Amino acid sequence: MKKNKIAILFLLIVCMFAMPVMVYAEDDSGDNKNEVGMIDVGSGLGAVEKDALAQKVLDIITNIGYFIGVVAVGALVYNAFRLATGDEKKRADAKSHIFYTLGAVVLVGMALLIVGWVAGLLVN
Repeated sequence: MKKNKIAILFLLIVCMFAMPVMVYAEDDSGDNKNEVGMIDVGSGLGAVEKDALAQKVLDIITNIGYFIGVVAVGALVYNAFRLATGDEKKRADAKSHIFYTLGAVVLVGMALLIVGWVAGLLVN
């Protein structure tokens, strides 16, 4: 069971680092590249359309972040009750679940920061 968790964690980390590589992949046509040679995501969009697109992306990601925050608070409250009322095994499980929940909240926060930064790049 522990080997499965390690394998899944490794796969998630590899996917996390593979995504930026896919975003910065070069286009063969060469018609919409910026001065660095990367694909210009905002090419073909007017200034107002870029702003609207960036704002829509930020709104969607922010709402997803709010939803995940509500789920995380519910998980923390549930595990706090388990921690307070359970025997030693349940307490150990509750502590580990609280730790994983807080780690997930940190990851979601970092994802929100990255998406906000990328959306800010679209506007500029």
